[in-house]
Amino acid sequence: MMQITTLELPDTADEQSHRGDFFRAAVELVARCNEAVYGAASPVLNSRFALTMRQGTSAEAVTTLVAADDGRVLGLADLFLPQTESTHTSDTMLFVDPSLDAARRAEVCEQLVDASVEHAKGIGRAIVLGGGEAAADGEVMAETGFGGLSRSDPESAAWLRRGAALSQVYRSSWLRLDRLESLQSQIDAAAASAAGYRSLVWTGETPPRHRPDMRHLHERMSTDSPTGSLELEAQTWSDARLAEFERHKIGGGRTLLTAAAEHIESGELVGYTQMLIAEDGLARQHNLIVLQEHRGHRLGMLIKLAGLDQLIREAPHATAVTTMNAEENRHMLRVNEQVGFETVAHLAVFQLRLGS
Repeated sequence: MMQITTLELPDTADEQSHRGDFFRAAVELVARCNEAVYGAASPVLNSRFALTMRQGTSAEAVTTLVAADDGRVLGLADLFLPQTESTHTSDTMLFVDPSLDAARRAEVCEQLVDASVEHAKGIGRAIVLGGGEAAADGEVMAETGFGGLSRSDPESAAWLRRGAALSQVYRSSWLRLDRLESLQSQIDAAAASAAGYRSLVWTGETPPRHRPDMRHLHERMSTDSPTGSLELEAQTWSDARLAEFERHKIGGGRTLLTAAAEHIESGELVGYTQMLIAEDGLARQHNLIVLQEHRGHRLGMLIKLAGLDQLIREAPHATAVTTMNAEENRHMLRVNEQVGFETVAHLAVFQLRLGS
C-alpha cells in the first residue's frame, strides 16, 4: 500500500545506510522524470547536488515528501518554503515515476498534491504553488493569456480539481553550443547598440565592489520579472544572503559564472545573468534582468552573449545551455530565438489559495 513520508536526508550523498539508499533512489527517480520531460536537455543529476539543494538556505527551507510502495519510490514532492519574504506560500514541485500506468500515475499525483496541501496548511501557509506539463496553448489557458494545457495531464488535473488557477506557463529552451554561430559578430553588434555600457564577467562569488549592485539587482529581479497573478512579495537582499545564495548554487560541484552590464559613467551594474555549469557539461542560465530605466540598448542580448562567451572560455567541457522564461515574456523569448535557443518543453505554474 502506498505511503507518503517525509524524506530523511543522509549526512553525505554517499552515506551507506537505509536512508542513504532511499535518498539515492529518490534522486534516480527525479532524473528519470526529467529525462521524460526534457529528453537530451535533461541534466544528469548527482546525489551530491541533490542533497545540497534539499538542505536549503536561511532564506528558503526545503521539505521533500515521498510516495513509496513496499520500499519502491513512486514519486516525490519537493516543497520550497520561503523563510524571509512570501512566507505565506509553499511552492511544490512534483516528480512521478514515468513508467507507471496512467491510473497509478494519477493516483500518485493526487496523493502527493493532497499531502503537499496538508503540509502547507499545517505550517500556516495560505497559498500553494504547483506545476504540471503545459504547451504553447491548450484547453485551459493561463491567466496571462500565453500558454495553456490539457486537462489529461494527471498533475495538472490534480491541481485543477482543487480549484487552483493556471497563473503562468513557462517555456524551457536549450542551446546546443556546437550550433552556436558567429558569436563574436553577435557580441559586436550588441555592443554597438550599447554605447555608454560595457559587459563584465566573473567566476564564482561576486567581487566585493559589485555586491551592493548585485543585491539591488536580485531585489529588482523579484519585482520586475513576469510573475502573472502570483501573490509574491518583494525580496530584500543583504551581503550575507547574497553570499549564502552563491555558495549554495556552487554546492554539489557546480560552477557559477556571472555576466553583468555596467553603466560606464556611473560605474553601476544595471543588469546581470548567471550560468550554473554541472559536471556533465550542461549549463543552466539562471536569471536575466536589465533595470527598466536602462532598457532599450540591447543590454539583455549583450549580457546573454557575454555569458555564452565566458562559458565557452571557462568551461570547454560545456555542451549546451538551458533556460526558462515566462511565456508572456515575449521580448526575452525573441532574444533567445535570435541566439539559437530551441523550445524543449512548457511547464505550468498553478496557484491555489487555501481556505481558512
